Amino acid sequence: MKQILLTALVLAIFSAKSSSAGFSTTARDYYLDPYGNDSNPGTRQLPCATLDGARDAVRKMITASGLPKGGITIHVGEGIYPLAKPFTLTPEDSGTADAPIVYSGGDSRPVFTAGQRITVWRKVEAGLWAADLPEVKAGRWYFEQLFINGRRAVRARSPKTGYYYVDIKGGRGVDPKTGKMVDLSRRSFHALHDADI
Repeated sequence: MKQILLTALVLAIFSAKSSSAGFSTTARDYYLDPYGNDSNPGTRQLPCATLDGARDAVRKMITASGLPKGGITIHVGEGIYPLAKPFTLTPEDSGTADAPIVYSGGDSRPVFTAGQRITVWRKVEAGLWAADLPEVKAGRWYFEQLFINGRRAVRARSPKTGYYYVDIKGGRGVDPKTGKMVDLSRRSFHALHDADI
């Protein structure tokens, strides 16, 4: 009986020391799903929704109860994760050699994308669609690539193929302000083919 009590006392002391040192006895798992919510606790049933949300939940947990002895694994579920800004990790997000912090997709195939969905399309004519984007018009958003149903599409452009060419010899012309012939090579250009204009 004394031996059992002594063993229980040793285990209780070890457990108390581990907790005071900031280590729990088991690893911790967090779950991430694009349909989750960052206010969730990150459990399998109530996952976080973003990388930032999972990282911040892990930071709060470590601040509150310390880094678990076995480390932490963030299980990233299948799906598309839009990124409004770069995902940033700092040294505090590394864990230790004995208790690492790991982001794992496992067998799933998560996709992280900084692309933005355009949903305001209107049909102009057969095979031609348009979308008005005020952020682009105001110069607050610029994009070079457009994908439709996973396929790269061609943005509106002119000419549809090839390029327009400038006639580098045509530097003289009539100044619209004075009506006189002047050198316009530094402030105008002439198309090589009139049809281009």
